[in-house]
Order: sequence, then structure tokens, then C-alpha cells
Amino acid sequence: MDLNVGVAYDADPERVLEILRGVAKAHPKALAEPAPLALCTGFGDSALKFVLRVWTAHFEEVESVQSQLAVGVHAALTAAKIEIPFPQRDLHIRSIESEQPSLLRRQGPGDGNA
Repeated sequence: MDLNVGVAYDADPERVLEILRGVAKAHPKALAEPAPLALCTGFGDSALKFVLRVWTAHFEEVESVQSQLAVGVHAALTAAKIEIPFPQRDLHIRSIESEQPSLLRRQGPGDGNA
């Protein structure tokens, strides 16, 4: 099974690989042979991309083991203070009608424009 993981660009890729391998090796249902494999697979829009590849003896357990690994990876990355980013977009406004900038101001709670 493969578990895809994205981390912030300021993370140390070698440290991330070490964490991923450690989580996999600690899981009781992850096979030692073939050994778990952690790879940095490239650069995403908002994150460095990794994959953790783990083998288990029973196909019917794949989803459960994958879920447990995801929870373990999240906990390990959080403990290491490595951020799992969410996609972000920048909006650039080139032109706007003169009365419309007031519509873009952030409104407070309870004004109907949350």
C-alpha cells in the first residue's frame, strides 16, 4: 500500500524520510520483508511530496493498516514540528469598480457576511 504525504517546504526531507520509515517499522502489521520504503517524490504546489510504501500479509487489512499509518505519521510529524500544509492560493485583483472595494473588506461576526 502507498500512503502519500505532503510537508511544508521548510522541512528537512531526510528527517521526513526517517520519520516515515520509523512509523512503518513500528507498525505490527507492516512486513519487515520487503522492508517499508519511504521516498521523496517531488515538489507540489504547496508541499514537498513523499510516499510511504508498506507491505502487509493480508490484503483485507490494507485500508485499516493504511489508516493507522496515516494517524501515526500525523502524530510523528506533529511531534517533530513538521507542518502538513494545506493548499493556498493568492488572489490578485487587477481592476475593480470604485464602489466595490468596500465589499472586499473583512466583515465582523454577526453582520451576515462571514
